[in-house]
Amino acid sequence: MNKFITIKDMRDPVGVEELVGRLTIINVDHIVSIEAVEAHIAKELNYKTVLTLSSGGVFFPTESQEEIVEKIFA
Repeated sequence: MNKFITIKDMRDPVGVEELVGRLTIINVDHIVSIEAVEAHIAKELNYKTVLTLSSGGVFFPTESQEEIVEKIFA
């Protein structure tokens, strides 16, 4: 397919840094799983989904599982 999507990936703060989301471009061919996070947990974690790639990379998007699937099939 060779299609790319952009997600807002949340990362833990380092030192005195604030919790921030950074825009990340992902090749959809490398996505292995898109797991939803329960709403009450997502509110505390500041992300709604866990995205696993074939390379072993894991991303924590602020977008919901449905929003990511819509981006893939848009």
